[in-house]
Amino acid sequence: MHSWNAGDVREEIANVHSMRDRLGAEAKLMLDPACVFDSLNDAIRVGRACADAAFRWYEDPIRPIGLGAFRHRKLREAIGIPVLQTEHVPGPEAKADFLLAGGTDLLRADCHYDLGITGCLKTLRFGESLGVSTEFRAPSPIHRHLAAAQQSETMYEVADVSPAMDDPSPPIYACGYSDNIAAISAAGTLPVLPTTRAGSPPGCCRPRNCAWRPPWPGRCWRRPGRKMGAPLPGRGLPAYTRPSPSRPETPLFQISHLRSFVAVGTELNFRRAAEKLNMTQPPLTRQIQLLEHVLGLQLFIRSGRSVRFTAAGERFFLEAQDILRRAEAAALSTRMVSEGRSGTVILGCIPVATVTHMPGVIGAIGRDLPGLTVTLREMLSTDQVEALAARTIDLGVLRYPPQDRALRLERVLDDRFRLAVHRAHPLAAKAQLSLADLHGAPCLMHSPSVGWYVHGILNGLFLGSNVRPRIVQYLDNTPTILAMVNAGIGLALVPGSARVMGFADVVWREIALPAEARIEAYLAWSDGALDTPAVARVHGYLLEAEALAAAGAG
Repeated sequence: MHSWNAGDVREEIANVHSMRDRLGAEAKLMLDPACVFDSLNDAIRVGRACADAAFRWYEDPIRPIGLGAFRHRKLREAIGIPVLQTEHVPGPEAKADFLLAGGTDLLRADCHYDLGITGCLKTLRFGESLGVSTEFRAPSPIHRHLAAAQQSETMYEVADVSPAMDDPSPPIYACGYSDNIAAISAAGTLPVLPTTRAGSPPGCCRPRNCAWRPPWPGRCWRRPGRKMGAPLPGRGLPAYTRPSPSRPETPLFQISHLRSFVAVGTELNFRRAAEKLNMTQPPLTRQIQLLEHVLGLQLFIRSGRSVRFTAAGERFFLEAQDILRRAEAAALSTRMVSEGRSGTVILGCIPVATVTHMPGVIGAIGRDLPGLTVTLREMLSTDQVEALAARTIDLGVLRYPPQDRALRLERVLDDRFRLAVHRAHPLAAKAQLSLADLHGAPCLMHSPSVGWYVHGILNGLFLGSNVRPRIVQYLDNTPTILAMVNAGIGLALVPGSARVMGFADVVWREIALPAEARIEAYLAWSDGALDTPAVARVHGYLLEAEALAAAGAG
């Protein structure tokens, strides 16, 4: 069942129970809300209704398009029936990551989105190795064959939604293929059509066995260089055989051959070239002869003591120099990657630290490791936890220690709150300040939604001290709060490191607060992330107290 509403939770729950009541206990029911719910809480409520109604699975409930392994893992843990995701996670590698991160119980594949038949087969076999079924999206002849290739039971999507509707598939097939409800057998199964003509893909509407001509002339579902064999017993699936080569493979020349050739071509003298290569002349001559044999042409003309290029040799000299340069560059870049001196690291970071701490750290990395690129992504802590689980970022600097055992944590920042005051405010000149000075004062505060971590700390301070400031604005991040203080709108308790932002009319004052009134930041990473040398390098920089102190000062 697909949702027929715009995310009305009560209506959706009523539909779930109505479907079960009308179709009875034996019907296998599934719900796909098509990503209509705005929150995980709404998705959980409907999912629990599906569990109560004994639905087979629950698919794609959360906006925008069913991404994010972390929240779907939380959904799975909360509802008690299988969750089917990955329709909108393209490619077998991304689907494997999503499954291993705990975001789904079943896999969804589509040869149009997932690298064709080969990508779907990789997804299917990976799932089978873990005991996970793969469901194929939308009807098509090739999806029937892929479903039949699976060991476990699978469901097949038919496009009709009512017996009163005609088959919505275009009338392009002349091979007996249909997705009309009438094509479903009494046992609830569909046939997997056999190949109708040698050389054609299985049951697929191609020019050789169908009246329809595809809009991409010359393209075929089959992999190039392979031919169709006899059907496998019992399944009607094609067996693939690799054709024998038409001629034996030609041996390739080696880098050592090219070095010898370039040395001779540079010197145009075998003796001097041999001395340059620290070898005797006979082995060098043999290297050139082997290269000429592999290429099947003469590279040098030797007459007496003189050596000169043939036309082919002169051309190949330029190519050989280019190959050697590229080989040396490849070796150098590979060494740099293995040593963590080259590559790209994606670093998630809370908004305030992108201003206060990260510029200094990234500047130090840029000076020391110019071949290493750090891509900084400004993200909230909750988004970073999800991105780390999905491995879309390599490292994260976040405010609170998440309760995710798959993540590794190290505290990197320990900050104290300071009072940010407009220079014209009376408190800017007061000798000593305490929390009581904020009672009844106009204050700016982090919002309880986006800035909930800082909001919770300050709210606890005010309640514990019986101080009631007059909150004039709730704002999401520290830079916005300081801009308001700079405009004289109110006071604010913010992390002391934020003073590097340098607002002209903001005065920073020490204020007496309990020792526990601190704000921390943690460096987080997933298991195995530090196996990548570049990530390990950046991780080391972020853990160095000297680098962080220098960043905070600058």
